Amino acid sequence: LADRAQSLANQILDRMANENKEFNESIIKTFEEISSKILEVPNTVEEMVNLQKFIDKARMLDMRSLEDNVDESKKRLNFMITYSELKRDDYELNSTLFSWPQHILPVFGEGDTILLKARQQNQEDLKIRREKLDTELDGYSKQTEEYYSFGDYAEISKYLKTAQKHQARVDSITEKIQQFNYEEDLFGWEPTKFPVLQETVQAISPFLTLYQTSVDFQRCYHTWMTGSFLKLDPEIVENEVGNMWRNMYKLCITFTNDPYPLEIAEITKEQIERFKIHLPLISVLCNPGLRERHWKDISQHVGFRLQPDETTSLNSMLERNLSEFMPKLEEISTTATKEYSFEKALQKMYGEWQSIEFGTVEYRDTGTYILSSVEDIQLLFDDHIVKTQTMRGSPFIKAFEEETKAWEEKLITMQEIMDEWLKVQSTWLYLEPIFSSDDIMRQMPSEGKRFISVNKTWKEIMGYCAAEKLVLKVCSMPDLLPKMKESNQELELIQKGLNHYLEIKRLYFPRFFFLSNDEMLEILSETRDPTRVQPHLKKCFEGVNSLEFESNLDITGMYSAQKEYIKFIGTVSTADAQGSVEKWLLDVEKSMILSMKDVVANSHNAYRDNSRESWVLQWPGQVVLTVSQIYWTHEVEIVLLEGRQNGLKKYAELSTERLSKIVELVRGNLSKLNRITLEALVVIDVHARDVITKLDEEKTKSVNDFSWLSELRYYFDKDQGVLVKMISSVQKYGYEYLGNTA
Repeated sequence: LADRAQSLANQILDRMANENKEFNESIIKTFEEISSKILEVPNTVEEMVNLQKFIDKARMLDMRSLEDNVDESKKRLNFMITYSELKRDDYELNSTLFSWPQHILPVFGEGDTILLKARQQNQEDLKIRREKLDTELDGYSKQTEEYYSFGDYAEISKYLKTAQKHQARVDSITEKIQQFNYEEDLFGWEPTKFPVLQETVQAISPFLTLYQTSVDFQRCYHTWMTGSFLKLDPEIVENEVGNMWRNMYKLCITFTNDPYPLEIAEITKEQIERFKIHLPLISVLCNPGLRERHWKDISQHVGFRLQPDETTSLNSMLERNLSEFMPKLEEISTTATKEYSFEKALQKMYGEWQSIEFGTVEYRDTGTYILSSVEDIQLLFDDHIVKTQTMRGSPFIKAFEEETKAWEEKLITMQEIMDEWLKVQSTWLYLEPIFSSDDIMRQMPSEGKRFISVNKTWKEIMGYCAAEKLVLKVCSMPDLLPKMKESNQELELIQKGLNHYLEIKRLYFPRFFFLSNDEMLEILSETRDPTRVQPHLKKCFEGVNSLEFESNLDITGMYSAQKEYIKFIGTVSTADAQGSVEKWLLDVEKSMILSMKDVVANSHNAYRDNSRESWVLQWPGQVVLTVSQIYWTHEVEIVLLEGRQNGLKKYAELSTERLSKIVELVRGNLSKLNRITLEALVVIDVHARDVITKLDEEKTKSVNDFSWLSELRYYFDKDQGVLVKMISSVQKYGYEYLGNTA
């Protein structure tokens, strides 16, 4: 064990030694990098400033961190000397490390010396460069003056090249000045301003514009006059001519007092103005909307065949002296422009529909698809139909009337297909879960066959749509619209049949009127499993939350929401109904009434044989409240019939005593159901006591007094059951089970 411990200790010490070695080497490397960087001689102002920043950071931050690391290394060395033997390499490494804090100090001093020399050198260099820049700028400024003597229009291309070279040299010195100002800023100096530079730039600019515009016009003029007439774009030509003319107009004003450049400007301006005369003809005859029918019309009016081809030039068109026909040519061109706008609008609409696709998603496990996200398609239909109808109302649509009419009809047909499609989808989505039930198919064979037919058509169409996707292609599917319309007609017949079927069921069992169509269909689609009715019982029977099913699915009782149980006096067989839910539910209703009537009768008989305190805990809450009120009515009438003095007062005291006993029961340990029953009974008993007190105060003497007849009274008749009376009204108790609610 001791050897094992020693071995582990040696391993730990070896690892620590390696870590210390790596730590020391990293510190030494940092010292060396700092020393090397400090001793680098800067060649530029930027390098000098960066070196200054590095030295300042090294002094303020890096050295503190390095000194802390050296102290840490000393602590590690002391530990290693105490617990292990160091190698010679380790001693040498530590010796080198510990000498660096002193060794680095003169390096910083040498770095400061290098910085001082570099600063002095760069300052002198900046002063020399400033003088050179001033001299160079003066030369460029003086060179500008020679442009005022350039007046030979034939040498305009030569003048342009000279000005461009001059501008390139000015751009170059501008970059030098920007760099010079940047270096001045690094020194913290106020940037030197070179006013001559801005003056030179401003002086060159008008000459450069003059020469460039003149050369450009000569080049464009040759292209426009001799090039292909069909390739001329009136809008581009007009814009370029307009820009050139404006340049020349401004330059004529600029060079008012300078005869040579003014002469060049005026010559170019005059040439441009002469060419501008031809712009109306170019605008009219180079109209991209001109088609063969327009050229025939033009030829008819000018008296000779006129239809340019690739070899036709502007020169050749001008030679035909068409100016006298300009009013009619402009009229034809305007018509062509309008027609061309319609042509482009139609092409744009065609193009937009090329990539529009139907969005489809798989629908559950039906093996088919449904449409999704059709809002954008519907908006596009609306937009394009409005545009097309607006175009058809224009007097310029004649050339495209048939095409536009065909496109409008196609759009309207596709929109009608979409409307019918969405209508079919909506109804199909509603009916598909219904007719996927074998029970519904068995009960509605005629509608089932119709749905199978519609479903087959739907799957064929959606399969094609999911594969092709493109709206134009899908809507071109043969007989798509008739199929959709036929499907909608069939689905309407199916829905009518379904509604009629549900109406019959409701008339047979009226409590179905409390259920929605979807809830009824959920019940009717699972007739083989009567327990599926359970979630909907609450809507059919106020107090019935669930039924008690035997293993053979016979029903033997009912539960309230509070789990109060009422056993049926007979068994309701769901099998005898042969899948007709409404039949066995009607039997449940009858059993509920008969069972409640039996329980009330038994409870009425038991009341006389048991103390009231024990009796209230043995029967369902509704029965306790009903029978308690029967006996209260009976006892009050006995008191009135006996006519004893203070009879009502004594009965009120008896009622208070009974109430106190019930309250005591409430304070004890009770089941949840019994507590709910007694809470309701306390309310009834308090009301009954208050009625007796009021009768006593009103000096009621007879059972025929209005004060008594106006109260709600319960009676029990062996033949008719419970009767409820008030004044002259007599109603039979309904025996509807209401559960046990407070």
